Amino acid sequence: MRTIATLAMTIVIFFAIPFTVYLTQQQRSLRITANEPPLPPRLIIPMYNDTMVNYIETSFKPYVRGEDILMVGSGGTGVLNMIWVNNTVSRLQTAFPSNQIIGLTSGLANVATMSAQISDSVRTIVYNYEPNFTNIPEFNWDFPTTLQNIDQAADAIRNSGRKASTSPTGRPLLQEALQQYLWDYGVIGQHMDSQIVQTQTYCKQSMSNPTRFQEAINRLLSQYNGSTQNWSPQISVSSLNVNGVSAQQGYDCTQVAAATGISSISVWWHHSEPQYLMDYLKLLRPDADNDGFPDEKENLFGTDPANSASKPETKLYSPTCYDGLDNDLDDTIDSKDPGCPGFNVTSFPTAFLLPLYRPSDWEAYLDAIGPHLAPKDYVVVVVGSPESAGIPSAAMTNLLEKIHKDYPEVEPMIMTAGIANLRQLVSNDLIPNYVNWVGYDYEEGFETEFNWDLQQTKINFQNAGAIVHGAGKKFFTSPQGKNLFDTSLPQWDWNVLAPLQEMVLYQTQHLPNIGDGRSFFLSKVHELKPIFANNNVEFFPELTVGDPATEISVPNGITISHAENLSLSLIEDGFKGIFIWYGHYETPGVITPEISSYLTKFDLQAPTVSITAPANGATVSDTISITADAADNVGVTKVEFYVDTSTKIGEDTTSPYSISWNTNTVSNGAHNLLARAYDAVGNSSSKSVTVTVSNLKVITLRPVADATISKSYPKTNYGSSPYLIDDYNPYRNFLMKFSISGIGSGKVTSAKLRLYVQNPSPLGGLFYNTTTTTWSEKTVTWNTRPMPGSRRATLGRVYSGRWYSVDLTKYITKDGTLSLRVFSTYSDGAIFYSKEKGSSYAPQLVITVQ
Repeated sequence: MRTIATLAMTIVIFFAIPFTVYLTQQQRSLRITANEPPLPPRLIIPMYNDTMVNYIETSFKPYVRGEDILMVGSGGTGVLNMIWVNNTVSRLQTAFPSNQIIGLTSGLANVATMSAQISDSVRTIVYNYEPNFTNIPEFNWDFPTTLQNIDQAADAIRNSGRKASTSPTGRPLLQEALQQYLWDYGVIGQHMDSQIVQTQTYCKQSMSNPTRFQEAINRLLSQYNGSTQNWSPQISVSSLNVNGVSAQQGYDCTQVAAATGISSISVWWHHSEPQYLMDYLKLLRPDADNDGFPDEKENLFGTDPANSASKPETKLYSPTCYDGLDNDLDDTIDSKDPGCPGFNVTSFPTAFLLPLYRPSDWEAYLDAIGPHLAPKDYVVVVVGSPESAGIPSAAMTNLLEKIHKDYPEVEPMIMTAGIANLRQLVSNDLIPNYVNWVGYDYEEGFETEFNWDLQQTKINFQNAGAIVHGAGKKFFTSPQGKNLFDTSLPQWDWNVLAPLQEMVLYQTQHLPNIGDGRSFFLSKVHELKPIFANNNVEFFPELTVGDPATEISVPNGITISHAENLSLSLIEDGFKGIFIWYGHYETPGVITPEISSYLTKFDLQAPTVSITAPANGATVSDTISITADAADNVGVTKVEFYVDTSTKIGEDTTSPYSISWNTNTVSNGAHNLLARAYDAVGNSSSKSVTVTVSNLKVITLRPVADATISKSYPKTNYGSSPYLIDDYNPYRNFLMKFSISGIGSGKVTSAKLRLYVQNPSPLGGLFYNTTTTTWSEKTVTWNTRPMPGSRRATLGRVYSGRWYSVDLTKYITKDGTLSLRVFSTYSDGAIFYSKEKGSSYAPQLVITVQ
């Protein structure tokens, strides 16, 4: 649960020195805060062949922000190739670990296939919906039919546990010939989690009609009731696309969209015209010196001479944003600056060094650090440093076994000082099979062969590497960094030394205490970074966290806030990790609290969570309990519960995690229930189940009109009478009218007319529908009576003072108007109360809907 990045954990056992942490990071995104034009921070970038993927991975990569969405499409007009799709997803995950990757395909058949076969890491699938595509035979301009198709696609996608999106044609938006179909994109948005509206034709039309794209955006905003959430317009930068425009025109349309608050835009492009997209990206994310790296990434360390906004750092952070003094990009990673946006780094791997000189403390130290370990971390066990300390083989073996057993998802490593110790590790078969990395701790006074001379150091690295490689292990070094700041010492040429190992844990812990405490350290590690990168060597600079005044073995210690800020700067600049040393106290088994605070800050391991009830696929009704199990390496702070992914229905802060949910708050049918667990630093994970809600809805209606009509008094209106009379002699009937609503798309399972009897009769009445429903309670008479249609029901003998029901279920199936005329064949007819008698006795139509 590291909030800074995914730390690959390492335990290093070193002579008389406590733990060290090394942090690794995947890419993350930032936002510039000063002088930024009103442009959407997020692009949706499609690709549908290897040529496009290659450009995204190379030329375009520096311009891709962490917020951008990469859309992998297949099956548009050709055959859906899921092998290519999944291989491409894997490639993009490696190249862009912080970016969301989504799938795109055309047609309901392809949507079903993609939903079933695409990589689990893809959480959104887009249903392309436009005319004249052979893969979309279901396309129809009729809007109700379109909604049915979209619902079918959404069901297929959501049944695979993913979010559903669509990319419909935008032609009905403004094209006059298609206005008759009354497409409403806001309604489409209610059926999908998001949508990309194909508005590129209006961007093209705005070249001759400057307001055309704005008209399209305004229409969409109107249909979305002013909301800019969960939908994106689309443009095309291409000369080959019929609706394509130049980079400048595409940029202008982007500004139009951004000015309304739209947060993302889809940018279509053609693989044979990559320069169109490159030019567009450079307009959107400027590159003043045209070196292939946008200014927003260069001005962190003042490395771009052509960028006037680029300034070296000269201050540590304070409670004020140094806009114009400190560069703004770096401000965005300082979560302590209240005027600056916070950051949300998504991954960060660590390594810990455990002191060997106190074997009795190893287990206590590991237990203290263990809760902060994340999957794929490394633990580096340092033995025999200095060389004279020797190798306690039994203790080392026991420690490695404990790490391997208690933390199976982390990778243990071994590091020692001296070539003699390396030989001992190999010759005595002390390296377990599950240990893949063995390192050489190379510093003055630690091994007899140490030498500042470059050539002798090269020979030492070669000899040490030969021993490790001969044992079938990967080789790394941890070289002294004193000559990085002491110019009186011989300087090492890392172009010569770098190819001799696969990883370097560089002892740069002295540098933050030289000069202003920041610039010198950052400048030195940035000089080394490209050398190691060019030789495919993983490079992790070292920092020491701790107070030298109170703690042991931290002569180069720095404060937590200083270490955090330097760490964040390294992460933002693409470093995969940091080697963190820290102090301890004299008390056995007690380590400095700073390291725990530091690691808590960098906790990225998310809790685990599962819904234990109801079960996936269950049918539910009325009010139910939703329960979840959740666990975390440090602690779960709360579990939130949602219906249909985004509607929160409650939360619980204590285990067992449970809430009550009234299923009547949603429609009948399939719904997604999601539980999301959080830890103290905000890491979260979620799991969901699908349930079917099946509730009976009861609709109780009273007449909107009722009246008796008398043949003996053909011109008299009885609409205000509290009685409804059906009698054969004198001949009287009564009329009733109901306005039925609330059935919607539901199924009627029961419809009963309830009447309260005032006067008994052998026959309650013969119930007919009327051929017209326009009669009025206040004016209807025998002379203006509606004619009867078909008999609907018969009510037998009735007694006074009782309620009776007439079954009309088979005749009421949908919303509308029900008009009835009731007759009797008995001279001793029935009398019922009308609606004028009051609500306690008024007639009722009770409809049950499923």
